[in-house]
Amino acid sequence: MTEAQATDFAKKAIALMLYTKNHISIGYSAQIAGVTEEEFIEYLSSNGISIFSFDDEKEFLEEMDNA
Repeated sequence: MTEAQATDFAKKAIALMLYTKNHISIGYSAQIAGVTEEEFIEYLSSNGISIFSFDDEKEFLEEMDNA
């Protein structure tokens, strides 16, 4: 792994941790990671993390009705 690859990996890992633990925004996380918001969302997905969170099925269904 090159220094640039290691730096890229570290920035994304830090952004991922801050997003999941501290609930910072996707936009700010993307800035930390040095990628676009879309790329960060894809990175979250590739790590099994959803950008959606619902407390229960009722909340999910209400959101689906509003979509």
